[in-house]
Amino acid sequence: MIAVLIVVFVCMGAIFGATDVSTVAFAEEAGNKGLSGVILACFAGGSLVGGLVYGARTWRSALWTRFAVGTVALAVGVSLFFLAGTLLALAAVMAVVGLAIAPTLIAGNALVQAVVPHQRLTEGLTWISTALGVGVAGGSAIAGPIIDAHGSHSGFLVTIGAGVVAVVVTVMATLARGMKRPGAALTEADTIPENHQELR
Repeated sequence: MIAVLIVVFVCMGAIFGATDVSTVAFAEEAGNKGLSGVILACFAGGSLVGGLVYGARTWRSALWTRFAVGTVALAVGVSLFFLAGTLLALAAVMAVVGLAIAPTLIAGNALVQAVVPHQRLTEGLTWISTALGVGVAGGSAIAGPIIDAHGSHSGFLVTIGAGVVAVVVTVMATLARGMKRPGAALTEADTIPENHQELR
């Protein structure tokens, strides 16, 4: 489980890193580089709203279900960045797609707390945060040269690629869980220790 989370978090980080540099390049090409911060703020603002809504309600679905759905939603959403033809369109799409960020990250961190032994919890959370940071750096590093060679929108192809990998890994993990526990593939709540039941 922790290995799956690490891979997916690396992919999420790559999405964020590639999105940052691609957005700045897109705004610069449009002659409004200063607006890149506003557009990225829409992405972050969507995440803020999503996090507030997520935290305001009590969830009955399993943690894994929430994480998997959030991962797929984020991956599908960022693929739309490539289709945005104007800065306004990109900002609007980012605001909506951003809604999936915080809930997915929250569910992912909660999964770590649920499956990692208490005495190794700090280590587990460190692995996840490091994976995200590595992904951000890698996404930026990969997207940068591609943008220089082919333009801003080519950088969004990196976000799409990272999203595809995240979805494939998540789907494979979900199927593997289903084979191990037929009929209850996504009932993560059954595996959460009693002291973590509040995470549901």
